[in-house]
Order: sequence, then C-alpha cells, then structure tokens
Amino acid sequence: MDENDKIFFESLLLKQADLSDRRMDELLEKSDQRTDMLLEKSDQRTDKLLKESDQRTDKLLKESDQRTDKLLKESDQRTDKLLKESDQRTDALLEKSDQRTDALLEKSNQRTDMLLKESDQRTDMLLKESDQRTDMLLEKSDQRTDMLLKESERRSDALWETLDHKLDLIVEGQQMLAQQLERMGLELKEGISNLDHRVTVIAADLSTHKADTVAHHGIYRVKEDGEGFAE
Repeated sequence: MDENDKIFFESLLLKQADLSDRRMDELLEKSDQRTDMLLEKSDQRTDKLLKESDQRTDKLLKESDQRTDKLLKESDQRTDKLLKESDQRTDALLEKSDQRTDALLEKSNQRTDMLLKESDQRTDMLLKESDQRTDMLLEKSDQRTDMLLKESERRSDALWETLDHKLDLIVEGQQMLAQQLERMGLELKEGISNLDHRVTVIAADLSTHKADTVAHHGIYRVKEDGEGFAE
C-alpha cells in the first residue's frame, strides 16, 4: 500500500468519524427537544389539574356556605314563629284572665301565674331544642366542610406525589440515555483508533516486505494463505 492509499484510508476514516459525531449530535439534540416537550406537557397538565382542583374546592366551599346560610335562616324563621305563637298564646291567656279578674281575681292570678310558668317552660324548652338543633346543624356543617377540605388536601397531595414520580422517571430516563450515548461514543472512538492502528501496521508491513523483495531483485507477490510474501 503506497502513501496515497494510506491517505485515502485515513481520509475515509476521518469522514466516518465526522459522520458519527454528527449523528451523535443529532441524537443528543433530538433527545433534548423531546425532554423539553415532555416537561412542557407535564407543566401544562399540572397547571390544569391544580386549576380544576381549586375550582372544585371553591365550588364545594360555596355550596357548603350556601347550605349553612339556608339552615341558619330556616332555624331563625322557626324560632321567630315559635316565639310569635308563644306570645299569641300568652296574650290570649292574659286576655281571658283580665275578663275574669273582677269575679275571680285571686283564682285568675293563680291560674295566670301557672299558665305563665308553663308558657315560660315551654318557651325555654323550645328555645333549648332550637339551640340544640342549630348547634347540631352547625356541627354537621363544620364536619362536612372539614371532610371536604381534607379530601381536597388528600387529592392534592396524591396529585403532587404522582407528578413527582413522573418527573423522576423522566429525569432517570434522560440520565440513562445520556450514559448510553456517552458509552456508544467511547466505543466508536476506540473502534476507530484500533482500525487506524491496524491499517498503519498493515501498510508498514507491506511497505517493508515490498522493499526487501525489490532489493533482492525477486518477484514480488503475496501468498494466498496471507502469512507472508514469496519470491
């Protein structure tokens, strides 16, 4: 092999190495683009899920507030109605008592006191029941609100945990891809280096044997078994 052949082989090897480097650059660029696209999609999905969670939480809180206001309003209306009925009944009893005052003043006074006492007891009992019912409704409303808030927090935590896991998988995949590309580059460079060394050794060996043959005025040829040269 003469000098021109050696230059040709070296040029060919350099071109192959250059093509390999370009391919590696293209693969790395495509990998970066895909990573950016996946991260962008993940961010958009996260924002969408968080927005939906906030909207749902606001809706539940609004419904809870509306229901609480409705229950409080109904309780107030019922309390007012009971007080009004009690007042009406008391007024009726007092009116009857006033009509019988002239004839049965003492008896009327006793009966009036008894009726007033019963009315007060009944009024107190109704007010107490109303307060208990109001407290029970408020407690149920608070429990439901707390339950809804806890459920919203649990779902938010689960969502964040899922997103963190997906992001970890993406990062891990990118790291593995980068390691594989780096290993392929090292193997390719090592192969090119070994091939260049073998071409150089073969060229030097051919040149040496050719020179020896020509110096002895023999016939230069290569044996078929490839083990050397014969005259």
